[in-house]
Amino acid sequence: MLCTSAAALLVSACSTVPTAGPPATVHLALVAYSIAQEAYARLIRAFQLTRPGANVTVDTSLGSSGAQTQAVSNGLAADVVAWFSQRP
Repeated sequence: MLCTSAAALLVSACSTVPTAGPPATVHLALVAYSIAQEAYARLIRAFQLTRPGANVTVDTSLGSSGAQTQAVSNGLAADVVAWFSQRP
């Protein structure tokens, strides 16, 4: 489930309208909890091997969900925010 959700977020964050000329590099900022670091690393590598992910770089900020929540609240730029909370 985590892998499917993260992959869907990456693909949807990269959806662009095709333009003429060489494809531009897209930079995405992923802010997530660190326990899934290896899973995100594998997903990012696999995504970058696909056509939609070929020109995408993903900058990650990984840490505890509390620290990441605070960082985003304080203005950390994020295209994709993914973490798990036991509270609704």
